[in-house]
Amino acid sequence: MGFKIFTPSESLSKAFRENSDKQSGQISVTSKDSEGNIIFSDAEINYTQALENDSNGQPLFIGLATPGSAKSAASWQIRKITYSGVFITDVQFANSSTAFNQIWNDRAGLSYG
Repeated sequence: MGFKIFTPSESLSKAFRENSDKQSGQISVTSKDSEGNIIFSDAEINYTQALENDSNGQPLFIGLATPGSAKSAASWQIRKITYSGVFITDVQFANSSTAFNQIWNDRAGLSYG
């Protein structure tokens, strides 16, 4: 398992794109260090990824599903990212669940916790 650190000045979407270029096709946010740097780790399972970015290019929603899943299918794990400036302050799951049973197209109307 490899690790890469991105500073707060680098957008999360850039970090997401760069780290998801690996053969595995999936990434996960492992942690942030005391300076707000985002630490990603590689994962061994392939997932389809969907992103919705804000006007600054920072991801608001990150979705993962098995390859071939339609965005209208209840087969997504959806995370909502909250920021204070360029710093991530919270990552919450749709309906407070890590299960792959959400609909990507409904992400804006779901509750997060």
